[in-house]
Amino acid sequence: MNCLAEIPVAEGRVRQVMQWHTSTMRQILEEIVGRVTRDRGLGKEQISALADDLEVIMQGGLTNARSASDLKPLKHAHKMTQRILGLA
Repeated sequence: MNCLAEIPVAEGRVRQVMQWHTSTMRQILEEIVGRVTRDRGLGKEQISALADDLEVIMQGGLTNARSASDLKPLKHAHKMTQRILGLA
């Protein structure tokens, strides 16, 4: 996200690395969601939808924590994630 903010029209290798990072993080997130919710018998679409929700929560928490120089938004994002995944 920092790269996108600092290099909004990134090309070539920078764009490839950003896309690889985003894709890899998404795969990891879906794998985690799948493992945590394994006992619910969710389908691939449901796991992907949950990963969408968590991705937005994570990005929002990170962005707000950075802009406020405070970890409170990340702690809130963590609690929301636990509730969504049924861990709280």
